[in-house]
Amino acid sequence: MTSDNDAPTMLISCGSGGAAWPEQTRPRTGRPRRETWYADQAPEGFAADQVPGGHTTSSGLISGIVVPVDVQERYYAEDGLSLGVGADEGYVWTVTVRPAAAEEAAPLVEAEQRRGRQAHVAARLVHLLDWRYGGRQPDAFHYDGDTGSSPATAVPVPMAPRYDTAGLHRELLIDRRSGVLWTLAYNGGDGDDWTQSTWGSWIAIGHPLTPDRERLVQDLTDLYADDDDWRHQGVAADGQRALLEAGWTLPALRQRLQTMQVVDAADVAALLERTPQEWKEAGWPWQWPHGGYQLRGHWRVTEAAALAAAGMDYPRAKALREHGGHTTVAATLAARPPHVPEGTRVKLTHPNPRYPEDTAPVWAGSAEEMRTYLEHNADRWDWLVSAETGPRAVHHEGGGDQGWTLWDDHSITRGAWVICPIGHGFTRPRDLTAPARAAVELFVAADRIGRSEQWVPLLEAVEHDRTPMRDAVLNRAAPSPFGDGCMAQVTEHRFLVRRGDGTEHTVTWWEATTARGDCEGDIWDKATTLHTSGAEARSEALERLGQLRAEAGV
Repeated sequence: MTSDNDAPTMLISCGSGGAAWPEQTRPRTGRPRRETWYADQAPEGFAADQVPGGHTTSSGLISGIVVPVDVQERYYAEDGLSLGVGADEGYVWTVTVRPAAAEEAAPLVEAEQRRGRQAHVAARLVHLLDWRYGGRQPDAFHYDGDTGSSPATAVPVPMAPRYDTAGLHRELLIDRRSGVLWTLAYNGGDGDDWTQSTWGSWIAIGHPLTPDRERLVQDLTDLYADDDDWRHQGVAADGQRALLEAGWTLPALRQRLQTMQVVDAADVAALLERTPQEWKEAGWPWQWPHGGYQLRGHWRVTEAAALAAAGMDYPRAKALREHGGHTTVAATLAARPPHVPEGTRVKLTHPNPRYPEDTAPVWAGSAEEMRTYLEHNADRWDWLVSAETGPRAVHHEGGGDQGWTLWDDHSITRGAWVICPIGHGFTRPRDLTAPARAAVELFVAADRIGRSEQWVPLLEAVEHDRTPMRDAVLNRAAPSPFGDGCMAQVTEHRFLVRRGDGTEHTVTWWEATTARGDCEGDIWDKATTLHTSGAEARSEALERLGQLRAEAGV
């Protein structure tokens, strides 16, 4: 291997636009990478025939594999396009490099050669099997049930994961006995013409197994069924053999099995002991919304079978593994919800909040209600439970950190209310009248729940009128209401309050609201204040509107 002290060096510069993802392209000292440089500026030792993988590009640059020996980094927050970043903001690296030794460059060269073979095979795949977008094969035919061959009797052919060139397939299956190669294109999405589906939610197209297609199948198998890929997915040699004997390829495993992990032959045997429908009925469906085959973090099939036999389904096992840290069958089956003390105001809080949504607690009106909620939400068994006796919930509105609950001691708490399955007899408290609810929401939005002397009398409101101020300046400020991304609005709220002795009086509050937004309806920097006069509210709204516009540069 070449020593950094003996090898010639050269200074190059490279950039990566996008400050959020520098790790993907940042040069690393001692890590070989492909770079390009001007031929007329290359020092001795950096000619195209002197570096591994070296060649001259069509634009006259030299491309080769080098090793960084020193990296200097600079970040540009603006004007990056004129400074070599490749985007308006991002990083520029000044790198001292040396030619890579042959043994250092070998893995990179091999990976590049493999990608080249994959691209060549992908082009042949489209050429020989494309049927949808202008490349229809004259010998292709739709499955109609009377073709003598069927995708059900065909064996999957290895393919690149999620390969879907020109929408021609998600699955490639071979029926050697009938001499047919089947492509399956998913056709069950929104906007698809479902009448074209011939195999469930798929379009099944048959192609005669010509010599060219036979060679294509062999090349695909050579590329995507090697032992390294199987081991990279955590599948041992005996598991690989068992899966292939059962007709499972590696891409099929990735696409079909999203809730369990196959490691060895015992997992394969356990997987095949149940049909997909039987697994689903046991609470372990193969497919899962937003799922995807992962290397780690999934239960092995043998473990899933043991959990299913004990009556535990996939959602709970997944929650206990991810949130509770239970990674063995015994620990998972032994896990229990946290103790819930008795009380009339029960609170569940995140033990280590790192995101805004984590800071919102969850409330219940009794210990039994909280226990029922936790029984069906194992992902929160690591949360903290506290309770107090006395206050009882009167009304809850909203959810998450936007939710609020009014209690009979005239306190208001923020957060969500527990949601229990139907049939357990628990419902959210909703006892306020519409005018009273509007009054509380007004003071919650303005963050003035501490001024109980102002909003508690409004709990007796029997009428509520809401009237936006008609103001030429405000109307011009936000006609859409987001004409320039900023808005301001003043609203008059009139409450008719009827006391217990039957007397009535009117209470008026003026609400000033400002925010920034976009054409898609997203809103941020929203602020609400309450005032006792319209003029004061208007002045506040216009002042904040000016501040928002200045910050937005409009």
